[in-house]
Amino acid sequence: MTDTTAPAPRPLRVAVIGCGQMGRNHLRCYARLPGAVIVGGVDPLAANRDAAAAAFGIPVFAQVDDLPAVDAVSIVTPSVTHVALAEELIGKGIHCLIEKPLALTAAEGRRIAALGKARGVTLAVGHLERFNPAVVALKAHLPALGPIHAVTARRLAKAGRITDVDVIDDLMVHDIDVVLDLLGRPAPTAAKVEGLRGADVPGFDYATALVGFPGGILAAISASRMTPVRIRTLEVLGAEAVAVADYIAQTLVIRRPGEAGSVAETPVAIERREPLLDELADFLDAIRSGRAPRVTPEQAVDTIALAERLKAARDL
Repeated sequence: MTDTTAPAPRPLRVAVIGCGQMGRNHLRCYARLPGAVIVGGVDPLAANRDAAAAAFGIPVFAQVDDLPAVDAVSIVTPSVTHVALAEELIGKGIHCLIEKPLALTAAEGRRIAALGKARGVTLAVGHLERFNPAVVALKAHLPALGPIHAVTARRLAKAGRITDVDVIDDLMVHDIDVVLDLLGRPAPTAAKVEGLRGADVPGFDYATALVGFPGGILAAISASRMTPVRIRTLEVLGAEAVAVADYIAQTLVIRRPGEAGSVAETPVAIERREPLLDELADFLDAIRSGRAPRVTPEQAVDTIALAERLKAARDL
């Protein structure tokens, strides 16, 4: 009798470019994913190489050219290096997940997207909050809110690990991406921003943006690297109800008018998950299936374009 069972697909050979804190998170998650085998990492800093090699038992090289054969990589390096690394790796036919922002300008992002399409590789962008279970649940509950009037996002924290870009490119882009996705990616009709400058950083360390969209929808997005406590919330105001998501706690509450002027709150049941694990699983599945990843480079360019518009409106 002939065995007609299809052979299991070859595991995808993956590597991580940039083995700092976030890069090591990518390595940790790849190690948990079936169908992936880590062949190495790359980092110019000896301390990062040593830490990744010790934690994951993999070879970690100083240069990309030293990597063995690889199918896919995560690019988890400073934002200013994304374009050059992406062009080099895409040029070799390697699938890439590029941490946000895809590039520092929309023009650079379009160039990367076009190169990926020309080479036929899968390109995904690390806008992690799209995989946050609270955001996934909120998107599913949008129709129950009625027509959307406004969205308010707050992402506030102390100074973080990224210092080569201001808070709009560092933190606010997360919520710009989420807001655009929730609203169906409409073109903004107006955008302005105010903020506070920190020490020794380009641009703002605290910023609040007001963005108008067709139909009179307003988004208020605040991001901070100078707040003593971490706050990451997302609120969507509809004509019939308000949804409040907490990114950190991964919770969602729907608030509706109750009896005698009260407010009726309904918590939504959500299974806690690790967004990065789901993001990398989506990337690998997109490679295998040939479908688009959840966060495409074209969507990332939309986010960069709005961030550019806000930065152009700064009064520094």
